[in-house]
Amino acid sequence: MHPILQNVESQFRSILGPLDAEETQQHPNGNLLRWNAQQVVEHLILTYELSGAVLAQRLEKRRPTAAQRTGLEWSLQMLVLTIGRVPKGAPAPPETVPNPSLPLNGHQLAWKLSSEAEKMDELLSQCRAMFGLQRVASHSILGPLRVDQWRRFHVIHGLHHLGQIQRILQMAPASRPIRQFRPILPPWASKEVRIPANRTPA
Repeated sequence: MHPILQNVESQFRSILGPLDAEETQQHPNGNLLRWNAQQVVEHLILTYELSGAVLAQRLEKRRPTAAQRTGLEWSLQMLVLTIGRVPKGAPAPPETVPNPSLPLNGHQLAWKLSSEAEKMDELLSQCRAMFGLQRVASHSILGPLRVDQWRRFHVIHGLHHLGQIQRILQMAPASRPIRQFRPILPPWASKEVRIPANRTPA
């Protein structure tokens, strides 16, 4: 796995690993309409799977996307990929909303997340070898992206939800005290998750 994605996955293992299946089901302030830690992780898994499907399609066709960015997609790429900010309050696409599932502990969730990230990253590496620095495939919201932009998106998106899980655990009305974690977001990341504007190496 590419080091920048591996770094994010290791942070998820750090925060999820100690959690039991009860702690992963705790909702913020007991509000069942807000996602618990397992639902956040399953949302991320779905985004990896969907990204992988789009990339696999381009590899099967042996040609990159011919789509051009719209004005809106250009603006969103600037906001997310250049500034490093995930819009607050933006609803998740329906295909990335997790369905009800059996409770899993944190170790199981971290393993599933890392496995799907590795599968997607392997497809990104294949796209890089086949298409070089071209925009290889279109993201459903951001439009056509290069391989380095795909990785950058998943880093920013992952760190955004890593912070969300930290807040969930702090607000959860647990039946026993939630374990305290050291801050694990990198020093350049705020609550809105900003990362340096230089390109992520492919």
